[in-house]
Amino acid sequence: QALKDQRNDYNDKANVLFEEIESFKKEHGNLKNRGIKELQKQIEHLEFKQQTEVYSTDKERELIEKIKQLKAAAKDQEAELEQNKEMRTKLAEAREFRRLASDIHKDVTEKAEAAQQHHDLMVESYRKADRSREDADKAHQQFVEAQEAADEEHKQFITCQKELRDYDKVISGLRKKTRKTKVTKEQKAVRKEAERIFQQFRGGEKLTTDDLLLLQRAKLI
Repeated sequence: QALKDQRNDYNDKANVLFEEIESFKKEHGNLKNRGIKELQKQIEHLEFKQQTEVYSTDKERELIEKIKQLKAAAKDQEAELEQNKEMRTKLAEAREFRRLASDIHKDVTEKAEAAQQHHDLMVESYRKADRSREDADKAHQQFVEAQEAADEEHKQFITCQKELRDYDKVISGLRKKTRKTKVTKEQKAVRKEAERIFQQFRGGEKLTTDDLLLLQRAKLI
């Protein structure tokens, strides 16, 4: 704000001098030409438009030619006025004030552009931070889901292990039962065969060594 106030102060001082110059011109009958102050304002306005707006090539060339004509007109009037020592001094002072005001305006514009760039950068940083937070939230959610899936898989694994152990017990029991059944059948067959041999022995038949062993195995002798 301080720079803007200083710029306005320089412009006010330049305007006062240009008004004094215009008064001098009117007093000396030079009323046909447009005032230097008006010409300077038009030049500044057109130069500002040239710097801040976008034009086609033809339009920009036309604008540059217009600025050139206005500067030539202002220069002609200034050349006429500079023949008067007092007006020459006022013109020099007015030009210096305008230059200082223009420099400050340029500085203010650059600072404003820099501030806007900083603001845009800050907004973009906030947007990136928001996107990063969203990505982090998504990643966390995916991690939680993966962890829950892993827990479920582990539970299923434990269940499967328990079922396998149960199956092993059932299979082991069936094997034992099958072996026991097989032994019982064999024992019955041995007993039956031993009883047949024993009856033959009682009938007077001689026993072989194998017959004796079978009778012993069946506990008949």
